[in-house]
Amino acid sequence: MKKEIYMSDNLLKSHRTWLRILMVENDASRDKAFNSWLADDTDTRLSRTPTGNIAISMLQRDPPDAWAGIMLDYDLDEFSKAVPYKCGWDVALAMARHTDKATPILVHSMNPGGSAQVSEYLRSSGFTAVTKTPFADMTETKFLDWLSTCREIAIERIEELEEE
Repeated sequence: MKKEIYMSDNLLKSHRTWLRILMVENDASRDKAFNSWLADDTDTRLSRTPTGNIAISMLQRDPPDAWAGIMLDYDLDEFSKAVPYKCGWDVALAMARHTDKATPILVHSMNPGGSAQVSEYLRSSGFTAVTKTPFADMTETKFLDWLSTCREIAIERIEELEEE
């Protein structure tokens, strides 16, 4: 197992690729917790946005396979009084339209109804790697295991590009 992970790291680095993770999360303490579980020399970058509006814009703008994984909270910050509020459900709708279905999704919301609704919707929309773990149940091991899935799928994507 160690050799496989090492080879994976080298493959990503040889392509100067970061493991880009979109974190849709409004709670800075959760952001801090997730980042504290990453090694100091990691090639993983968690890009956090606290609002659904910004997340949706990013998903619409970026190529479908731009993100190696997406972490989704349900209850998000309001962007401004001038624009309609967008929650995790709205982000999930945008993900279904604009994101590669092989992209691993981690629904870490503490909202039981919202997280269940979003997880089920994403699965029924064709996403093949949806994990639902409320933040209260999240551990470093669970998070790093999910990142390993992200890494494996990212490497598969790179290898497919090399074959073309």
